[in-house]
Amino acid sequence: MKRGTFLIVLGISANLYSEAIKTPQFPLIVRPGDLFSAYYVNEIAADIQYKDKTVLIDGGVSTIEREDGIALIEVVSATNYRWEGNNLKMDTESRPVFCLFDKDNEGQIARLRRNQHVQVAGICAGKIVVGQTTFGAPDQLGKSIWKVVVIHCKVFQQFLPAVMPPKQSNAFYINRGARPPVRGIILDSTVYVKRGTHVFHRENCRRVDWRYQVDSVYRSQAIRGGHVPCAFCNP
Repeated sequence: MKRGTFLIVLGISANLYSEAIKTPQFPLIVRPGDLFSAYYVNEIAADIQYKDKTVLIDGGVSTIEREDGIALIEVVSATNYRWEGNNLKMDTESRPVFCLFDKDNEGQIARLRRNQHVQVAGICAGKIVVGQTTFGAPDQLGKSIWKVVVIHCKVFQQFLPAVMPPKQSNAFYINRGARPPVRGIILDSTVYVKRGTHVFHRENCRRVDWRYQVDSVYRSQAIRGGHVPCAFCNP
């Protein structure tokens, strides 16, 4: 890849940053594989539909790295997010979309893990040529290598796969204000926890102050972490 490619992309597109990215009102929600395929099939049509627009990329984290001094993650379309021991795993379906983060938002990447399910908001910069092929069959040499890039990204939501609750007595859960789990069923509804608190809520709970950092996790994960359900919204 040409060094400085992503720096050039950010420099050209810096004026595209919008207040819209700070709100959950995203006009375009797209899986990485669908966005990549759109540019592979018809770049002109894809530019009309996506370029310079705010998009919400929904997929799995393939890699987390820094390139040309820019923090970025590769997000792919994936299924079957799961734990295997202490490691996160997923089944990858397609090519990645590269999500670039400004320095002010790099801290969000530090909380991510490979193979984790995320939703990332950003502005689609379109198809970016990053180099040319230098090996392979003769008819393939010199062909353009390109990537689909989303810039000025922010992590909108991040998820962890549901896990089977530990084998405890019903009293263990009742004493913590939680409903005892039904064995064989994974409690995987999404709940919301404000940083520094021990209570989880429904998304529309009036007790949640969205001005502060709120994490979305699966209900079973919240219970494993010692959190208890909100008495107001009873998630």
